[in-house]
Amino acid sequence: MKLTPDQSVILLGFAFCLVYLAFNGAQNLLTSGSETLGPFELGSWSLGGLYLANTISGLCLAVPACSITTDRNAMIYWIGTVPLFIVCNVVYQKYTLLPASVLAGLSAGVQWTACWGYISSCITWKNDPKQTAFLTGVFYGIMQSSQILGNLSSSIFQHHVSDGNTWLAVFYATSCAIGMGLLFLLPNLEREHTPLVIPIGEKLAGMGKIIWKDPKMRFMVLMFIYSGYTQTYFFGVFTSWVSNALSSSSGSSGSGSSDTEDIGYVMAWFGLSDTIFSFLLGWLGSKIGGGWVIAAASLSCASGVTLLCALDNHHTMVSLSAIAFLFGAADAGYNAIIVATLTRFFPKSGGPEQIYQSTCAFAAFQMFQSGVTAIAFFYNGLISQWTQTYIFGSCLALAIFAYTWLSVFHLSHVEADGVENKGLLQDDDCEESHYAE
Repeated sequence: MKLTPDQSVILLGFAFCLVYLAFNGAQNLLTSGSETLGPFELGSWSLGGLYLANTISGLCLAVPACSITTDRNAMIYWIGTVPLFIVCNVVYQKYTLLPASVLAGLSAGVQWTACWGYISSCITWKNDPKQTAFLTGVFYGIMQSSQILGNLSSSIFQHHVSDGNTWLAVFYATSCAIGMGLLFLLPNLEREHTPLVIPIGEKLAGMGKIIWKDPKMRFMVLMFIYSGYTQTYFFGVFTSWVSNALSSSSGSSGSGSSDTEDIGYVMAWFGLSDTIFSFLLGWLGSKIGGGWVIAAASLSCASGVTLLCALDNHHTMVSLSAIAFLFGAADAGYNAIIVATLTRFFPKSGGPEQIYQSTCAFAAFQMFQSGVTAIAFFYNGLISQWTQTYIFGSCLALAIFAYTWLSVFHLSHVEADGVENKGLLQDDDCEESHYAE
């Protein structure tokens, strides 16, 4: 059975939604807890270890792993450690959670590099550059619905079901199994090819050349840094802020409501917004351009931060849910446009050399995003929420500046003459040379 590029992206979105459904719910609860391992906060350090391993994977592992096979096969081969991380979160043993986090991080670097490469191949095969933002928005819209399901299922099973942890583990295991099965249904968009035989040192040098010598990538790095910091701010700092605000509120009112249950409900609003605006902003990006999407996402993010700081610990469930909704919209806009922009600059087409350069670009995104997230999670408990908010605001300002520069000096040339997309396939070449049975 052959799938169209649109159908392939939709199927990939559902596969990642089901696989990462459990991870998203566990991550939010983990960072909001106060469990320690010696002098360290276990939740932040476990996720810090995961993203540090993810960084190392993006630097050393993702490019070789994705170069020796197709993106579809790389996702299948490396997805298996996610269930292990989920089991360790549900069972929650101190001395198994950190190693499981590291293993999950190593494999996630390959999974996401291959995932973005696969989406890029779908866009390349479709041969319609204006649909780039739309297809990335479709993927993130479906995938980020895992935020809704993951947080709601965690809250419901843990607080409203007898023997909830057991049933939660069964639910997560079933979800992962179905998601992993869907990956096998994806078509190979690339035929198996003889990869470039490049020593590891030259692979690293090749990535460095793309990052430091390509003026477009130097500005993209600023957007990668912002994207990485959002992972910590939205899923670490904000959830801690929610926990503190709700603890203060329940303490004064005598409410018996569970903080972790309420965190799940608040972050479900984040997931709902992320899902809705991934579709909406991706579609708008294909119609009116990515600049307007970045402007809307930045305004949404700045509004959420302003409201969060203005009310401080005097929040209600309504205000926290509204802030989560604003943050979800911001996350949707930047996710869609960053991947779409990388695809425009580094289309996954042509021979092994062009495919290798595209893989390096996506691996660099993974490396910087995860590296910033890891650093931020490690010092999460060492600096105040206010200091983290100032850092977050600075990262947002740099991202806005970077995309403005790219729009004026680089993306405008892509729109005008298509130079960056000269490797896109022609319609009559698709089935013959690029879309394998």
